Amino acid sequence: MGKPLGRQDEEFLRSAWDWAGEAAAVSGAAVRVCLMPTNRRGVWTLRAEAVEVVGGRAVSICYQHVQEWPSAAHGTLAGALYAALLQLDKRLPEKPDSVAPGA
Repeated sequence: MGKPLGRQDEEFLRSAWDWAGEAAAVSGAAVRVCLMPTNRRGVWTLRAEAVEVVGGRAVSICYQHVQEWPSAAHGTLAGALYAALLQLDKRLPEKPDSVAPGA
């Protein structure tokens, strides 16, 4: 079993969770995060998406941000998730500043 999360990772995850709910309420889009393995061992593609929901089903991707993890910029998965949502936040239209992750 892995080691417990550090305080900073817990905060990244809490802020990401809070932001996803607020962003969905403001923009009407659901937030979806996908992890896909790359052809390089131990490297993942992390994709954060804002998707349009119609009748309770995701029908199209409105905005997305894609990055690899781990990277020199983001050593932990929680940090990479938080960074991806920050980038996604920049793409979402008409939202109050309080919706940004960590606000």
